Amino acid sequence: MVIALTIVSLSLFLFALAFVVLRRIPSPDYAEKPYCTDEELINKVYALSHESRESDRRGVGLRVNLIESTLKKAQILLSSKQSLLPFEREFYDNFRVIAEEMESVKVCIKDFCDLPHHGGLPRIYNLCQLIVKAKNGYLSKELFVASVKAFNEECPLNYKEIKALPIALSYAFLELFTVFASKIIKTNERIEQAKKDAIEEKINSALIKSSAYIVTLKSSYDGLKKKEIDMLLADNGIDATKVENGYYSALARYERTLSALVRSLYEKSKWLNDELIQRLSPVYEIYSSSESFNACDEKTKE
Repeated sequence: MVIALTIVSLSLFLFALAFVVLRRIPSPDYAEKPYCTDEELINKVYALSHESRESDRRGVGLRVNLIESTLKKAQILLSSKQSLLPFEREFYDNFRVIAEEMESVKVCIKDFCDLPHHGGLPRIYNLCQLIVKAKNGYLSKELFVASVKAFNEECPLNYKEIKALPIALSYAFLELFTVFASKIIKTNERIEQAKKDAIEEKINSALIKSSAYIVTLKSSYDGLKKKEIDMLLADNGIDATKVENGYYSALARYERTLSALVRSLYEKSKWLNDELIQRLSPVYEIYSSSESFNACDEKTKE
């Protein structure tokens, strides 16, 4: 009887363990977003706060492995190149501060499990990634404060969430860096494939929609071969001029966004402090004048 109960208990434990291990952590949104004005951003924050009122008390948190591995892969790739594109140089020269931000996030990543979740992700992650991506990497103290206060109006963040805002913001920055690390990897794959195909004097029809591939391929050929490529594109409804212009326009946009990201990363360390975070708490705003509240430890305030 005892043995049977032990077997049952062990089976239940293994089942629970397998459920935890296999349960899929929802993927964060690894994508760029259209640029928003400050007013448009605040309106989106209001909409997000309205949606977030119905939340789970806790969840599975956030993953960091994909972000870390992608960032490192891009850095290793760039370290092996003799010359870098401007946006690659922006990423490579500032990788140290990106890596430092990653280490600070890894220390606290498990804490996100205990925070309220909406849509399978922490509410404060949803808020911070919206703030960072809507402005293409640029973030000011004023806009950050205005966004958090707007969210609090309809869906007040609890004290634990407020305390975790700096790490959630760091995660959002790293996520956007990861978007561009992926672009670095993909762009270089397309460029290397184009160089290889140029040597073999062939065109990979599966890649004709890749601007990096087409621009690199055309730069490797003379006038007649370039015309042949243009004709192939035209036969597939693709404007060769738009492809080339789009490529250089995208590279310039990548550089601007990465430059804004790096600048914001340095700047936020000057204004994102405990005092500011405390003042963003609805609880703190109400009870900050109370001596008994200020005498409480952090656990009690939570």
